[in-house]
Amino acid sequence: MGILRRVSAFLGGSRRQGAWRLAAVAVMSLVLCLSACSGGDKPGESGAATHPVGTDGSTTPPKWVYQSTPHAQVAVVFVHGIFGDTLGTWTNDNGTTFFKLLKDMPGIGDRVDVYAFGFESYMFKGGSLDMLGAADKLDDYLKAAGVWDYPSVVFVAHSMGGLVVMRELVKHREHLDQVPLLVLYATPQEGASITSLAQHVVSNPAIAEMFQLDSNTYLQTLDSDWRSLDKELRPTVVCARETKETHGVMIVPMSSSSRFCDDAPSAIGGADHLSIVKPQSADDHAVVVLFNALREIVFGTPEHPLLALPSFKAEDNHWTFDLHSPSGDNAAVLTNNGKHMLNYTTTADSDLQLWRPDQGGIPSGHSGVLMLAIRPSVIRAQYSFDIQVPVLGQRHVIVRVPDVSAVQGKQDELLSTMAAHMKEYLATVPPTLSAEERNAGLAAAAGDVLAKASPDLPPSARWVMTADALAFVGLNDVASHALNKAGQTSPDILRSTNAQLVAQSIATQSGKPQQITGDAVVPKLTTEVANAKFVANQDRLSHIIATDPQAWTDLSAKFQDIPVMQSEGLGLKGDVLKAQGKVEDAKKAYIDAGKAKSSPLIDRKIEAVKLQQTQQIHL
Repeated sequence: MGILRRVSAFLGGSRRQGAWRLAAVAVMSLVLCLSACSGGDKPGESGAATHPVGTDGSTTPPKWVYQSTPHAQVAVVFVHGIFGDTLGTWTNDNGTTFFKLLKDMPGIGDRVDVYAFGFESYMFKGGSLDMLGAADKLDDYLKAAGVWDYPSVVFVAHSMGGLVVMRELVKHREHLDQVPLLVLYATPQEGASITSLAQHVVSNPAIAEMFQLDSNTYLQTLDSDWRSLDKELRPTVVCARETKETHGVMIVPMSSSSRFCDDAPSAIGGADHLSIVKPQSADDHAVVVLFNALREIVFGTPEHPLLALPSFKAEDNHWTFDLHSPSGDNAAVLTNNGKHMLNYTTTADSDLQLWRPDQGGIPSGHSGVLMLAIRPSVIRAQYSFDIQVPVLGQRHVIVRVPDVSAVQGKQDELLSTMAAHMKEYLATVPPTLSAEERNAGLAAAAGDVLAKASPDLPPSARWVMTADALAFVGLNDVASHALNKAGQTSPDILRSTNAQLVAQSIATQSGKPQQITGDAVVPKLTTEVANAKFVANQDRLSHIIATDPQAWTDLSAKFQDIPVMQSEGLGLKGDVLKAQGKVEDAKKAYIDAGKAKSSPLIDRKIEAVKLQQTQQIHL
């Protein structure tokens, strides 16, 4: 009655204003019709509303329409206009819903879950909620429903619902990398002509916000904020427009439907402001617009995949990559053919001897390099890991080493060259150098060798790999310095699986916990597995030393000349003697090393040579 009284009062006045005021009454009738004709409460009802929603919003609360178990990779969120209905807006006269037509899309429907958001009547009661408040409500409901737990979220919005979604994404930018696509149906982007009249008779602030752009602060602010978003993160906006008047009024004309769209809006033939989101069948143009957008922007096509792997070969249900170097100069190229940043994660299902980044991101239209390397260890003919890309799913990768002996030889040479460079460094510095300065110099000398072997390695990764090599040969204090240097170069590197593995090795061998934390879960080895791995690594070290015993003998001698490094020097001496088959002499060197400075590593080496002697006696 309040609205009718305002209309009645508004009609009073001069004859000169009569025609314009009659137009206002017509507009008010249209606004009420938009509300009453928004559709039923649930899919399957008639297009005529069983419970008219009035001008305050939907009668149906937000809900999951389709949600699979386990969940799909993509959540498609439908957002109706301010005066629509959560379900009825998207339901045609035959009871068919846009949701169902989406789920029936070949190659797409089974890859998405569907959530319908609605502005319930209490949200707009008395006009208390404006567009900013609506955006906050949308975010609250999406969080509560677990929508933001999905790797990828796509929005499909009708009328002013599109403006609410855009404000949500502008205000909550932390979600942008999850939203590749926004599809707008009949969304006013310059203000709609109807609102210049409706604002006089509807006391809801949402209506006032639909003024023409030159007088509409909301649209002006949204336009500025939207364009301030990082282009790489800003979702692709695909639009569709009405082509038919709704009760004699073109609510969102062509001139008002394209401002935020990436391309010209698709004209949906025969569709008015309401029927544009009530498609009759899968062949309806409105459905085709959504299908094409999802296929091309979110999922990719066989002809134009979002992720290309030019360095890999497809075999059966997995991919293969041939590795020819142990030190990180194996460029496994990933190409992002999509329109948005492509983030990936990797997980290993082998024994973590293959170096790989835990995660990464590739900008649109660019290629990234997945650096692969092998930790100092026994070289195998095959390794494996999985690469996970949101939406695209998981791909299993088998890394093959075609020539094991060649890769092993390169690793032997790399470590022996590190030994030679560290010896040369010690020859140039005074014996009075502090332990910290000496460890820094030794780590840098070893790191320089790796930098020359793999110049494309990022500095932080190079420091972690250097630390791993130093720990492998028992130089734990120097390795610890290199690992700390990696953290100084890039703090995030210490959160990686690779860094956690190196820290675990240093701590186990030295008995000194490494003060780094991270998200990576490093599996704890059983005693049996740990012992077998230790023996294998010691045998591998003996093989490396045997290829260039002089380099290791010289480094051992230099260490023994420095009082605080006598233990490391004697430990290396024992390693050289063991590689030469002089087990008794090796045991004596290890025992002397333990006297100079005890450590779990030296203790295990002593036990290992004693066991070796026992086995030789029995043979």
